[in-house]
Amino acid sequence: MTVHAPEPGDDDASWEIEVGCWEPDDPDEELEDQTSGTGSEVVGCALPVAPSAEVIAHLLKSVDEKPLLLAEWAEAPVGAVLAGTTMVVTKRYDS
Repeated sequence: MTVHAPEPGDDDASWEIEVGCWEPDDPDEELEDQTSGTGSEVVGCALPVAPSAEVIAHLLKSVDEKPLLLAEWAEAPVGAVLAGTTMVVTKRYDS
């Protein structure tokens, strides 16, 4: 999960939350032997207003307590609300 904040003074930019996926560079390698991977975004949520520190803390706490939540969020279609949040998926990078 990545939180993108706009540059100070950039009035046209918005906050965005992205959920991504890491793929091993060598898929034939055993899980414990994997040393490198490539990440790519799966879904994005553009936020109309800056999230509060409490909202960001809630996101981090949620994925810490339920690691499979990120996989669930990654499956969400455009227009869906990410489970346990009020954030709506605005973009799928794989469609």
